[in-house]
Amino acid sequence: MRAFACTVLLLAAWVPGLGQPKRAYLRYNGKDGKGYMAYIDYNRYSKYYDLVSNFKFNRAELSAYNSGIKLIKGKDTRPLVKQDLAGLSLKWCPLRAYQSQAYIYYPANPANNYRIAFTDTTTIEFGHGNVTAFQLLSIKKINERTFNIVRMGADRKTSTTVVHIVDARNGVALFEGLFPGVKYSLMVKADNVHNYPIIVNPGKGKNTPEYPFATPDLRNLIEKI
Repeated sequence: MRAFACTVLLLAAWVPGLGQPKRAYLRYNGKDGKGYMAYIDYNRYSKYYDLVSNFKFNRAELSAYNSGIKLIKGKDTRPLVKQDLAGLSLKWCPLRAYQSQAYIYYPANPANNYRIAFTDTTTIEFGHGNVTAFQLLSIKKINERTFNIVRMGADRKTSTTVVHIVDARNGVALFEGLFPGVKYSLMVKADNVHNYPIIVNPGKGKNTPEYPFATPDLRNLIEKI
């Protein structure tokens, strides 16, 4: 009887309509020694999903994008050459790991809301309060789950990123070589962010440290997605 009662309590805690919690709070300490708090928002219609996956330019971002394109083109007045995207999805957001589960994250400082988009001429990275444009030189589909991307930045240096689709149904991929010194980054299609719970950091501005996510065990995490 006691075991049955415990089971009912667990169901009431997690099944929609049976008392599912709206939030679970996560306490953490900053380097300044102060305590901070983020929370898991279990509402899959939370406004923070739209904020995380917003790819529209504001005025400053549009200016930064146009400036980047000018630097890439230099004195060449011709339009950038269009590339075949080979079926690669256009907009991606990062997934974070907390207690071996995948989460979307809304940062304390919105400037830290990283995301990446592809057009047929450029790749566009949002983050650190800025927009960075790269010329898309090629996308080659190696197989059904692997894309090889070559791009060039305003410094005229080329870089290669390999996208490994690990869960086509949920739109999850490993981006290899996206950031210097980081081998793999776990990403999800922007259209699929609602498939995952979101951790919200309600702090505002530069003075609130971001939640200190641990480096994920990618193999274990991917198996649970």
